[in-house]
Amino acid sequence: MSIQFDSTNADCFVLTYKDGALSALAHDLKLQVTRFEVDIDVTARSIKAIFDARSIHVVGACKCGVSVPGVLSPRDIKEIEENIERYVIKSEVNPAIRFESSQVKEEGDGFGVVGVLFLHGRSKELRFSVCSEGARLIARVGLHQPDFGIRPFSTMFGTLKIKPDVVVQISLPAPQLCMR
Repeated sequence: MSIQFDSTNADCFVLTYKDGALSALAHDLKLQVTRFEVDIDVTARSIKAIFDARSIHVVGACKCGVSVPGVLSPRDIKEIEENIERYVIKSEVNPAIRFESSQVKEEGDGFGVVGVLFLHGRSKELRFSVCSEGARLIARVGLHQPDFGIRPFSTMFGTLKIKPDVVVQISLPAPQLCMR
């Protein structure tokens, strides 16, 4: 039995964190991937997912993981999205981000997942947990951008930059998904 998810019933966010000597002038960011498909084969216990790198949009600034509305102007948002597309992800060259699991096993109240992420022309094995939070299953996956050949965004001679580690958070409706 296979179950499909996309942006109509699931969420995918990317959380970035500021760094550098002038980081007080910057903001942690919450980004959203608005076009993706996650296919979970419950019988085979496998996951395949594809994310459109061209669909990454700025949700807003965050402080301590909480969205802070009104901090970024429409111009700021446009500039950040252009920088992500042109200099960070280079989505015209690498539009597809793919994940294929090699193992999904029960782990506590959730699942342990092992698989390969194909991002920015490179691939790397990932291991992460999926846990139950209310009526949702949540995966929080830490990515080290340089592992995929991505140079974290930097400006003003490196005094204002994004940390190399980001967190990708995927949220799926749990009642539909029972692999036990």
